[in-house]
Amino acid sequence: MKMRQGFVSNSSSTSFLITNINEYDMEVDLVKFVEENIRYIDDYNYNYNGNFTYLEVLEVAKARNITWQPGETKEVEFGDNEGPWGKTPLGHVFDITIRDGGKSENFEWKFLKFNR
Repeated sequence: MKMRQGFVSNSSSTSFLITNINEYDMEVDLVKFVEENIRYIDDYNYNYNGNFTYLEVLEVAKARNITWQPGETKEVEFGDNEGPWGKTPLGHVFDITIRDGGKSENFEWKFLKFNR
């Protein structure tokens, strides 16, 4: 039997198309996305035995510094290993909880693809 000796990663991420649907033609950012969708943090913690706080998720959103102009759609990746941000609360929460698509006051999103 062959056994792998090196590092094995089970990390994954999910890409979404997120659109700024703000009716006042204002720029919005990832912080606003988190603020409008705070319920997903509680959903994640309850369903996946997590313990992430709103402030932890918000700090990563600030660091990622993604903005949308009015009507703009961007591909955004969330995962348990988010590039230079490493394993983040933001990635863990939104990778899983928003896969069915959805809408909030200023955003609309839909699943794009799984990244393995």
